[in-house]
Amino acid sequence: LMVQRVTRVSKHYNDFQNLSVKVQGILLKHNADLVVSLRGASFFQMKTGLDQILTSLGLQDLESAKNMILTTLKSNSTKEEDYKKIEYKKWTSGFNTVQKTPDQTASEKRYDILLSRIGKAVAFNQNLIKMLSYILIFCSDFHDEDIDLDEKTNVGKAQEKLIIMVQRYIFATYPDEMAGVVFAGLMECLGNLRELVFIKNKRKKAQTPTT
Repeated sequence: LMVQRVTRVSKHYNDFQNLSVKVQGILLKHNADLVVSLRGASFFQMKTGLDQILTSLGLQDLESAKNMILTTLKSNSTKEEDYKKIEYKKWTSGFNTVQKTPDQTASEKRYDILLSRIGKAVAFNQNLIKMLSYILIFCSDFHDEDIDLDEKTNVGKAQEKLIIMVQRYIFATYPDEMAGVVFAGLMECLGNLRELVFIKNKRKKAQTPTT
């Protein structure tokens, strides 16, 4: 579902639409999981379970979810803190097999560090998550013989424009010294997410039964 949402949002963004259909497909193939992983990292950094619920929904679901939660709070004398936060360790113990990490190898410990580092870099500002999602879609730091140099250049220009926009937003939102730290942390997420996805894919391959 998350990949479908990433695809739908991307195809309605002008700079993405201006690329050839072939290049669009290549970018989604290589980068969609970066966006999904970003969302996962930020999910575990939300302060409350209620925040986790609301930030995980699409716009069409959001209002319905708010109304349902408010009704529940009123009718059952439930408090917001009763919506328990899902911690990463609880998630890995059995909510899904992609995140399940039974053996804490050096690689899995690194995964946990990256997940926490990425989440802390963006979770305090939902706008940063949204903007970084667009930046990630235009990453071209991968090898694919079906995309040529000119096409990669166009993708790079689109991403550079987004990075400049994010930089301006951050420096307009925070004091200069803090803005520098926030922006550096956001850019560090690009490499951290690529490494995190690499570890995740290696985990999937190890879990795939051989014939």
